[in-house]
Amino acid sequence: MPDIVLRGGEVDGLSLHYQVTGRGPAVVLLHGLGGFGGSWRQTIDALATRATVFALDLPGFGRSAKPRAVYRLGYFARALHGFLDAVGIGQASLVGHSLGGSIAVTY
Repeated sequence: MPDIVLRGGEVDGLSLHYQVTGRGPAVVLLHGLGGFGGSWRQTIDALATRATVFALDLPGFGRSAKPRAVYRLGYFARALHGFLDAVGIGQASLVGHSLGGSIAVTY
């Protein structure tokens, strides 16, 4: 099992938490409503053998900031864009569950 590194950073003034592991093309995992990045644990392990896997705690979830905001798809898509830019990901496969899938399509 690859080592998972827990990281955090600031995106547009918003503190976001994420996990990263593996090597290869970028894959970003977007959890569903009520989930968090760690919800993807088994998926992370499987993908990390052939990809660099990022599991993001979306704003308002997990260890990420929980700002007073209108939590709509556009808001999450903008946060995703800022995250990708902040960590230097120019191209990635987006994998989403439930809310995360809607965010991926909106992005």
